[in-house]
Amino acid sequence: MAAEDLRCLVVGVEIWLPQVEVLGPDDNLQAVGYIAGVLKIILNHLGYCYTFVRSPDRAYGLRQPNGTWTGLNGLVHRGEADLIGVAQWVTEERFEDFSVSEYLLLSSLTVAHKRPSLQPDMAGFVKPFDPLVWLLLLVSLVVVLGAAVCVRWHFNRLAPREGADKKQDSFRELQLVAKDSVAWTVDVLLSQSVNLQPRGDSVRVISCLWLLTTLILATVYRANLKAMLILPKLSLPFDSLESLADTDIAVWATTGSLFKEALENAPEGLPLRRVEKNLIKNEDMRSDVKFGLAGLLNGDFAAVIPRMSLESIMHYSFSQKGYCGIYAIRSDVVTSSSMSFVFAKGSPLKGQFDPVIRRLRESGIIEHLYKKQLMNASDCSGRVVLQSLGELRPLALGDFHGVLMLYAGGVALATMSFGLESLLGRLSRDLS
Repeated sequence: MAAEDLRCLVVGVEIWLPQVEVLGPDDNLQAVGYIAGVLKIILNHLGYCYTFVRSPDRAYGLRQPNGTWTGLNGLVHRGEADLIGVAQWVTEERFEDFSVSEYLLLSSLTVAHKRPSLQPDMAGFVKPFDPLVWLLLLVSLVVVLGAAVCVRWHFNRLAPREGADKKQDSFRELQLVAKDSVAWTVDVLLSQSVNLQPRGDSVRVISCLWLLTTLILATVYRANLKAMLILPKLSLPFDSLESLADTDIAVWATTGSLFKEALENAPEGLPLRRVEKNLIKNEDMRSDVKFGLAGLLNGDFAAVIPRMSLESIMHYSFSQKGYCGIYAIRSDVVTSSSMSFVFAKGSPLKGQFDPVIRRLRESGIIEHLYKKQLMNASDCSGRVVLQSLGELRPLALGDFHGVLMLYAGGVALATMSFGLESLLGRLSRDLS
């Protein structure tokens, strides 16, 4: 290797978690992270010494209308740095103006938001049973009530009550039978005492079977009710691009990312294009990564973020708090795209880096360094489910709102029924 090829390289770096974290003052910069580790392996293998620099504007850079570049890309484009030591998206503009290495990794863009807090579930009192079970219970109640009426009606005709008026009309007898049947079906189901004694073996059999059934149902319901009241619900503000487009939640996305190209190329009417109305337009805010990260963690807005970076945030958040404070939508906004080191156009470094990168990638070393750095990310990157925060949760008043509303509705209905009965009774007396 020629002596001039072994000069110290100037490597541009900027914060991009989990790839690179920049530490120290500008005259003694240090870079840590799994891609920084990969870069150091390559440079040490090739025998290069190196120094790190940051761009004055602390940005990766955009191509200007006159063809120049800002940020780290501008340092390489102007020859002030030999390469960018962070894996960047291989966009069409970068491919035209720079040389890019073999891809280091594949990553995609997703939308993340602060995970909402758990809320009391007002419908918890109906959740001990599945809707199908409730339907079958209603059907069973109607069938048993009908069977009880038929059995009691025929039994009373065969064996009238002692002292009963045999000349009383059939409609009055049917009313008494229906009243007894309702008491032995509905009241028993609601665990209310019944001050009646069934007459006849056939009536006793059907009554005992219903008693046994309601005992089992009531026991299961009570056992599950406590769990359903304690278990709160988790309502996500959105879980897809379609649902995000239907909200007014602001969306933060860095300038110059693949999201910009995907948004511009998306046809009208697609969810990706509809999300454009939610985008934060202020360029200063969109170029400030720390602002975007703080807003995401605080729940001020949703963020379009590389899934790799999101897993880094999830890892550190879970490591510090012990639970997941952020979630991502199921699908990706932009599917997997390659990320590579960026060199000046025609740089000989590309030919030296590519074979080493290929060996590191195919041997699994890059993936190993990634997973080693983000070991806790898998706890948060799956499907959003209710997770215990490791603390006992006492029942709050909100947990009983559903039951209280049901009781209030019942009282209102009973009041209306009483008023209607009083009115009808007064009209009946007036007419008579």
